[in-house]
Amino acid sequence: MDKKLIQKYKKLYGDISSLPEEKEIKQRIRVKEREIYVRRHLNKPILICTGSLMNGLDDFDIIKWSGHSELKYEEENSIWQKTTEIDLLQNCPYINYIEIEGEDIVNYSDTYFKFVVYSEDDLRKVKNIIKDQIEKLIIN
Repeated sequence: MDKKLIQKYKKLYGDISSLPEEKEIKQRIRVKEREIYVRRHLNKPILICTGSLMNGLDDFDIIKWSGHSELKYEEENSIWQKTTEIDLLQNCPYINYIEIEGEDIVNYSDTYFKFVVYSEDDLRKVKNIIKDQIEKLIIN
């Protein structure tokens, strides 16, 4: 099966432990992409956080936001050795990463962005996915 197709499926659905047939995967991807398109164009975005690639997230505690219990220093340190807050958010299929135009300043290039969702249901799903990812990172 095509690796790009599997990666796209994983990005949209998360779990790939039991993959359906290729035809079914393509159909599910079309349905999910249409659903995302409709949400993006019909609903007002709900802002999760903003930031920049050079400075990270602006005053945002992803662990607390996700509803995860407070972590020990060692657990938190272990997580940030394996990933970043930005990566956790970007790997979530319900979040939209939007680059924001910033000022053009000589010798200072940064990319500004915001993370948004388009429904309360997606917001709830994102929090649960992030919370689960944090838990998996602690265990591994």
